[in-house]
Amino acid sequence: MTPKFPRRPLAFLLPLLLLASCQPFGSFDNPADPKASNYQGYLTVTNADEIAIVYPAAGGTFDGITLTLTPLVGAIGYEVAVAASEAGLATASAASSITSKVDISAANLADTTAYWAKARVKSADGIWGSWTAALRFTTAYSPAATPSFDPAGGVYSSTQPVTITCVTVGATIFYTSDGSDPASSATRLSGASPRGPVTASLGTTIRAIATASGYSQSAEGTASYKETYAVGDTGPAGGIVFYDKGSVSDGWRYLEAAPSDQSAGIRWYNGTYISVSTGTAIGSGKANTAAIIAAQGSGSYAASLCKNLSLGGYSDWFLPSKDELNLMYTNLKAAGLGGFSGAWLWSSSQNGYDYAWHQYFSSGYQYDDYKFGSSSVRACRAFIN
Repeated sequence: MTPKFPRRPLAFLLPLLLLASCQPFGSFDNPADPKASNYQGYLTVTNADEIAIVYPAAGGTFDGITLTLTPLVGAIGYEVAVAASEAGLATASAASSITSKVDISAANLADTTAYWAKARVKSADGIWGSWTAALRFTTAYSPAATPSFDPAGGVYSSTQPVTITCVTVGATIFYTSDGSDPASSATRLSGASPRGPVTASLGTTIRAIATASGYSQSAEGTASYKETYAVGDTGPAGGIVFYDKGSVSDGWRYLEAAPSDQSAGIRWYNGTYISVSTGTAIGSGKANTAAIIAAQGSGSYAASLCKNLSLGGYSDWFLPSKDELNLMYTNLKAAGLGGFSGAWLWSSSQNGYDYAWHQYFSSGYQYDDYKFGSSSVRACRAFIN
């Protein structure tokens, strides 16, 4: 005779896996399990006390939640009860399903509200197992996507027609072009996504947010349209502008540093001491780099690493001079920009036959070191616009 499905508590039979029916959408708070706090995504549990509940965003509307329990062999029904308090679970009506997916209607849930839940399973003999331990969770809508701008903010020679877009379906965009807060300003404008074109005169900063049914307000997107670069701006090659000499001369006006180091440690020379004519002044780094490579040839060393760099569509990078390197420190590192570590960085300025200048980016101290020493490298480039 075939044995009946045994009567056992749900937590004893198998751990549960609760999944959203579509994109993960929310957070939960389980006081008994601090490591699970603010979990977003899918979670496989090892006991009932670790059950997580997540929320789907379905076409921009909150249709409720779908809980998926790990199917149990021989199970013929599943139930989930949800209440506004733990005590309320004792009398809460349960949503049931003959499959392992149990739907909880949005009509029974409110956004950013705490609830409690429990679940159980029916065995093949028609007997319900024990309820799992109660779990506290908090509903939360996901935010709409942050608005984007086309063309992106940057330096331009004339007024730009800008289109603002939010990829969230059905989104409404609220924006300002006078620097005021798009979430509350009396001067804000609105329209369905995509919105535009919006006229951005030089010197204009557009700020935008987006809202949509079933979503919380997006993060703010900003785009500035400028006539000139400022220190800290993103340069045309994707680097960080660290110097503006105020006007164009000798074929350049600005200096931008690469967004990250090209090496955490490399020699200044190519294995042989060769005296090279180099300068220390601002504007001499490019010529220094060319002179070093002409004297030392191919190989892997500080100057060649910069000369061979192709980044952001540009290949005119060089090893900064002593004074250019100091500008990187004072205008970027000291201001918390550029992602610099506290390492020593090479300059392209020689200091005698055996030595070259480098700078300690923890304190800004400049010192000369043997050319066979190992220091980090951050390339830079000069440009007009």
